[in-house]
Amino acid sequence: MIKRAAIGAGLCTGLAEEVAEASLWLIQHNAPGAAAAATGLEGLACPSRLQVAAEAPIRLDQALAEGVAELTLESVDSPLLALGLANLRAERLGLDVEVLDTSRQAIDPSTTLEGAIDLLMRFSASTAKPSPATAMRCDIDDETYARLDAFARKTLIPASASSRVSGAGAGLSDSD
Repeated sequence: MIKRAAIGAGLCTGLAEEVAEASLWLIQHNAPGAAAAATGLEGLACPSRLQVAAEAPIRLDQALAEGVAELTLESVDSPLLALGLANLRAERLGLDVEVLDTSRQAIDPSTTLEGAIDLLMRFSASTAKPSPATAMRCDIDDETYARLDAFARKTLIPASASSRVSGAGAGLSDSD
């Protein structure tokens, strides 16, 4: 559902997959990944903040490709989603990542964050195995579900007589 919601919010398929995978990483580490994704997708409508869902994957890739050890992201609309994206990248590349807020406090999946904040990400050679995923499923509250569903519904095409003539839908029988 998160991938579909991200596409409905206007992200290309690749970025939508990144957001969904980062959300899953957060969920597996007992953080509210679905809510972080919803906040990041809603942030796409606010150009005064760093739109983490659209910009962070690109900025992370660019920094890591250039060998930059530290990356600062200013006014991040969904800090938890940024944390998931950074950790996902680090695990794939065999790196460690430390994500800090402006007071240099480490942010982890259990951190409660409100509003847009500046983040500093520090990457280094990995010294340990990635932290194991502890959650294999999650419950999404009704409000978060509705926020994601509003974006996901934008990918649906309303039924019409012309779409039915063209072969859309199940027709008179849905027995296949």
